[in-house]
Amino acid sequence: MYNGVLVLLFMTAFACRLLSVMVSIHKAEGGSVQDSDYATEKRIKWPWNDPMLISEAFFCVASVFAFNKMLFMFQVFDSPPFRIVKIHTDILLK
Repeated sequence: MYNGVLVLLFMTAFACRLLSVMVSIHKAEGGSVQDSDYATEKRIKWPWNDPMLISEAFFCVASVFAFNKMLFMFQVFDSPPFRIVKIHTDILLK
């Protein structure tokens, strides 16, 4: 279940990123992609439902989920390869 949610979040982020590229190309039909809103407007003025912003939000949530999965693996699997990595991460986090 957790892996399915994780993959779904990353796929949604990728789909929103593709949608934002298609929207920017559609807006710049007369000119180049650099003339679209992504190149000329500041991010603060983008609409709240812009596909690029939604894509970045999904990617952030998916990255947090992936990091939590990695931490869970370090706690559950205490075999030698994971133990060495766990020692290094414990030293870095202190």
